[in-house]
Amino acid sequence: MEELLATPFWTRFNLYFVATWVVLTLYWLVRIAFEARRRQRPAVTLWAIPGLLLLGLAPLLEVPVLFGLGAALLLAAEWWPRSFAPATGRPQWVWGLILAVLGAGTLLISPVTFLSALVGTGLALGGLAWLLAGLLWPPPRQAQTWLPPSVMHKVHSPTFGTEVRWQAAHVPIPPELEVTLAQGHILLRNTASESLWLRGWTPAGRNAFRALNRTIDPGEDHRLIREIGQAGVRVWYSPPDSPEVRLLRADWTEHDQSRTLH
Repeated sequence: MEELLATPFWTRFNLYFVATWVVLTLYWLVRIAFEARRRQRPAVTLWAIPGLLLLGLAPLLEVPVLFGLGAALLLAAEWWPRSFAPATGRPQWVWGLILAVLGAGTLLISPVTFLSALVGTGLALGGLAWLLAGLLWPPPRQAQTWLPPSVMHKVHSPTFGTEVRWQAAHVPIPPELEVTLAQGHILLRNTASESLWLRGWTPAGRNAFRALNRTIDPGEDHRLIREIGQAGVRVWYSPPDSPEVRLLRADWTEHDQSRTLH
């Protein structure tokens, strides 16, 4: 034990062992940085710190079993199901900075002894891990308040308008919307005497409601995407300033490649 407390303890390490230890440490730190970008904080992976220290103690104490224990801890830190845990907030990187500074200060104590190197390395590794997790944590996600483009333009609708589909809808006779089939799209024309508020639509026979938020005046057209093999369309709409929901049902056959449906 007296030899371990002396300064030249590092003479028991060889270059290959040190290089391997450094590579394992860098891999572990890179893994923490990568998981931090995925909003995963260190958990069981912190077992790698005593694992790395035990690997270093094995040649110093000349106890091979310590090498096995260190390797087992490294494997557990890598493959344990809870190596990283999801977190809703950024880890406190300030604590990581404090630990890293304390570890670096301990390693800089002159002369460097076995105990100071052991404690300093452990503090530095823990501090770097928490520091990386905090600094590389992505910023908070912005709330999404818009829909993907469903009908040639983006629609702002936080509720997606899906509640319209499940309301009782009136089917006017004759229809107030005229459907014209074209290559790749469907053209809706307002044939009513008043403006109509388009609320949403879906291809016939599909559970794929697509929200709309568009008012078309009498005689005005609006274009919808026509999918391959589509055999009909359902359009939900309302009169202006009215809670009433109306529904257009239009169906066609494969032979109706380009025609107007009334």
